[in-house]
Amino acid sequence: MHDPLQRLYRTKLALLASLLLFTGLGLLIFAHWVQHAAGWQWLANWPISDIGSGLFTTGLLGVALQYFDGQDSEVRATQRLERVLAAATPAMRDAVIDGFAFQPDDLARVATPETLDKIITNGLAIRLGDASFAEEIYQDVRQQAIGIPERLHDARMSIRLSMDRSTSKGRAPMFVTTVRWEYSLIPTYQTRRFVCLSDLEEFRDLNQDTVATSAWYIGPRTGLDAGAKESFELVEFIVDGEQRTIRRSSKQGSQAYSVNLGQEAMEAAEPITVAYTTERWSQPRTTCCNCGSTSRRAACQSSSTTATRTLTT
Repeated sequence: MHDPLQRLYRTKLALLASLLLFTGLGLLIFAHWVQHAAGWQWLANWPISDIGSGLFTTGLLGVALQYFDGQDSEVRATQRLERVLAAATPAMRDAVIDGFAFQPDDLARVATPETLDKIITNGLAIRLGDASFAEEIYQDVRQQAIGIPERLHDARMSIRLSMDRSTSKGRAPMFVTTVRWEYSLIPTYQTRRFVCLSDLEEFRDLNQDTVATSAWYIGPRTGLDAGAKESFELVEFIVDGEQRTIRRSSKQGSQAYSVNLGQEAMEAAEPITVAYTTERWSQPRTTCCNCGSTSRRAACQSSSTTATRTLTT
């Protein structure tokens, strides 16, 4: 069954054929009548008969032939187009892939975020040879990177591990982990929060919070109070070389530090350099080099160790 467009095409052809046929027939009859009608002989020299014959022939044969041969002609045109597309498809495909690979702006104009996710996932699946693994990797990357309002640049982190000399005799040894971060960013949030807590559910919720909030978890089994400065402390916070005021609040089992970056830094909308230092006390499970004990209460009396490691991204 033909579609409406094909039926309309055939109807137009039928009307045109009928119009040409009857017009040509009318002219032929008129030319024959002119030869015998008195007073109309001056039209006898006009090519009325020739014009009528041409229109009649066109209407009867030309359009009729096209009408009856239209289906076969359509099949031939379709086959010809398929051959052209089959020959040109590899070149067209390579041109599209090269354009998307080397000109990402073109891809951004024609692809939706969902399509881009599919393209990336499929590319990873081909490269890794594992579709599920590729999807898992991309899901993690998308959650951590896409849509983050602030990005850190020239980030440096130093970690210093040392023994707390103030630990009283007879108690488990306390180690202090001093972490210093330094990076540049264009700030989106004016206030930075540092939270230390012993509630695991609240810690997980804070981890899903904005990048302006950093959370530390101290489990109850450590014997340390997450709300005490002796467990965690924000030592300093510097913006473009200037110290910022640190405000501290605490409650049972948790404490929070907050720092205001300043209204000028927010209004400038330009990169600023941030540096801050935190200290956290811990009572790790250690193996004594003298007695081999693994108890938390065992302390090696022979020496203390300080370790420093710097990471740069």
